[in-house]
Amino acid sequence: MNKKTRNIQLNFADGEKKLTLGNLSVKKNYIHISETDRFRERGCLLTKEHSFLITQFDFTGASEDAQVLCFDEDLKFTGVKYYSNHQDAAISYTTAATYLLVMPNNHKLRIETTLSLSL
Repeated sequence: MNKKTRNIQLNFADGEKKLTLGNLSVKKNYIHISETDRFRERGCLLTKEHSFLITQFDFTGASEDAQVLCFDEDLKFTGVKYYSNHQDAAISYTTAATYLLVMPNNHKLRIETTLSLSL
């Protein structure tokens, strides 16, 4: 996995928000949330670079709540997945999204009006 920082822009129906966050290239079809730990405060953009249809995103053992915004290959918003650390069980999500924006739940994003991502 290649780690670096990236500037992005989230586009909403009523405006935009520019963010600087971590950037990880996902070269396998499985990733554990701990691989994004160093970007916990600012968030992290994961870019799928493997040839598999889906990526499994494992939250087992994660200590903090998170939201994962999903974007397709055209950078259009396709949905959001939430993780809340309120259970002692294995938990993971699968997604076909090309781009995953992992953000701490304390970010005040207007997810209901999210349209797209600009890189």
